[in-house]
Amino acid sequence: MGLYQINITGTQSAAGQESFIIDISHGCHKVRLSRDCPAAKPNVEVTLESTDLLAVLQGSLSPLQAYLTGRISATGDVKKLMFFDKISSKGHKTGSMFNI
Repeated sequence: MGLYQINITGTQSAAGQESFIIDISHGCHKVRLSRDCPAAKPNVEVTLESTDLLAVLQGSLSPLQAYLTGRISATGDVKKLMFFDKISSKGHKTGSMFNI
């Protein structure tokens, strides 16, 4: 459970970065662009390149390994970074779906 801010760098947006809020709480499972969100402070803020995010979601890069090698930076409750490992391990098969 928690409020996560994901900053993805190296995107094709005008700013070269997209930010998303993932809200996982009782009765609320939402992903929104951060500009569409209330000003609540996230429990953890994660920044990574778009190519690294793709590798994590495809299963070719462990979130923990990416963090330990500096490819993912996190501030706040770093233990919540393990959330990405749970998500990525559920979506490694082509066409697979998962629930949070």
